[in-house]
Amino acid sequence: MHVTHDEGSSIFHLSGVIDETTQFEHHFGTPKKTITLICKEVTRINSVGVKSWIRYFQSLKGVTIIFQECSLAIVEQLNSFSNFASGGTIQSIYLPFLCQNCQHDFVALCEKATLEARQYRVPSSPCPHCQGRAVFDDTDEFFAFARQVAK
Repeated sequence: MHVTHDEGSSIFHLSGVIDETTQFEHHFGTPKKTITLICKEVTRINSVGVKSWIRYFQSLKGVTIIFQECSLAIVEQLNSFSNFASGGTIQSIYLPFLCQNCQHDFVALCEKATLEARQYRVPSSPCPHCQGRAVFDDTDEFFAFARQVAK
C-alpha cells in the first residue's frame, strides 16, 4: 500500500490482504480533502480488516472518497456492509467473466456509470485468451451495492 498527494487530493493505492495487520493511519496518515482509492490489487479482506476499514474511513470527516478499480474482494464487502463505502462514490469495478469457448475466467474493468446506463445488464466480452465470447459470471446480486448506495 502506498499514497501519493497532489494539491487537494490523496490517492491511496491498496493491495494485498486487508486484515488485523493493516494500519490505515500508519500507511496513509491524514489525507487531503479528496481521496481516490485504487483498489484493483486488493485480494482479500477479513472481518478485522473490515472493522479497521470502516473505523478509519468513517473517521475522515469532510473528506470526499472516490472508489476506482474495485476488485472482486472490494465489491464483496460493498455488498456485505452498507457502510463499507463510508459515503464514498464508486466509479469503476471489475466484473467476473467466463469464456464460453475455452472456459477461461477473467475480470474486466467497467465504469459504474456505464453499468447504470445499461440498467446493470452486462454485455459479453471477448476472451483475452482465445477471443471467444465470454459472459458475466455472477448473478444480479453482484450489484447489490449499487442499490444500497441509491437509497
